[in-house]
Amino acid sequence: MSKLHTLLVLLLLSVSCWAQEEISYTALSISAPENKAFSKTSFIDNTFDNFQLVGGLVFVEGEMEGKKAKFILDTGSPGLILNKKPQKHSEQYVAAGLTGNTSIGETIVSELRILNITKSNFTAYQMDLAHIENEILHKFDGLIGGEVFADGILYLDYKNQKWAVIDEIDESEKILEISFELVEHFLVLKVEVDHKERRFVMDTGAEINLMDEKVFRALTKEMIKSSSELAIQGASQENIGSPCAVLDAIYINEQEFAEQTFSIVDFGFINEGLKEPFDGLIGFPFFQDKKIAFDFKSEKIYLWE
Repeated sequence: MSKLHTLLVLLLLSVSCWAQEEISYTALSISAPENKAFSKTSFIDNTFDNFQLVGGLVFVEGEMEGKKAKFILDTGSPGLILNKKPQKHSEQYVAAGLTGNTSIGETIVSELRILNITKSNFTAYQMDLAHIENEILHKFDGLIGGEVFADGILYLDYKNQKWAVIDEIDESEKILEISFELVEHFLVLKVEVDHKERRFVMDTGAEINLMDEKVFRALTKEMIKSSSELAIQGASQENIGSPCAVLDAIYINEQEFAEQTFSIVDFGFINEGLKEPFDGLIGFPFFQDKKIAFDFKSEKIYLWE
C-alpha cells in the first residue's frame, strides 16, 4: 500500500470585501515531499525583466517545453504547479486547504526557462485553477515558487514592476535585513503583534494578509482600528466567510509597519501536526510599493527602506 502524503494548500480567492469594496486573491502555497525526479538547474548572470501586477498577484513570463508561458510568482510554492486538470489523480497525494479538498496530479517537465534560469527534468504538480482565471480575467499556465530560485537571490521591485534573480546584495544601500526559517517550503518569520512574538508565513502569492482567529481574539481593543467582512474562495471552489480588520501596527526587527489589514481565518487545519503553529500570513499589502529580496540559501529577506 502506498503512503498517502497530504499537500497543504492555501489557495484562497477572496471574492468580495463588503465594507472596503475590494477584491483580493491569494495564490497557492503547498508543502510537499522533495521531488522524486532527477532535476538540473543552471544559473547565469543577473537578468532583469518586467512583471505584471494583477491586483496584488505578480505575473511573470518564461518558456516551458519550448513554448511561451505565464506564471503567478508564489514564494509559498515548492516549485511549479501547472494550471491543468489532472488526467490521472495522484494516489500518493491529497490536496487539502481552508475551504476543502481538491484533486492534484503529477507530471515531469523536461525544461523550464525563466529569467536567467534553466531547470530540467523535474516533477511538477497539476491542479485545475480555471476558476481563478475566470475571476481575475487573466490566463496563466501555473504557479512558480521559491524552489526554482534557490540558487540565487529573488529580487522584486513592486513600485517599478521589475524582477530578477541576483547573486549578491549591495551592502552600501540602506536595507532592513530579516531572518526567516524555511519550514517545508514556507518562509516563516517572527512578527511582533500586540507585544507578543508570532510566527507568520511571508508569501508573494498572497494578495491578502491572514491571521489566525485565536491570535486575533487575544488582541487588545486598542490594536483594532476598524473591521469589515470578506468572502474567500479556495482551491475547492467553495466559499468561506471571513472578518477582516485593520490593525494599528505590526513590528518586524523592531521596524514598525502601521495599519496592516488582515483577514481572520481558522488556522487549525493548517497547523495540524506542526510542532510550532503558524499565526498568520503576510502578503501583498506588505509588499506594495517596496523593493524586497529573498535569499533562500542564507534564509534572509532584504527590504529596501
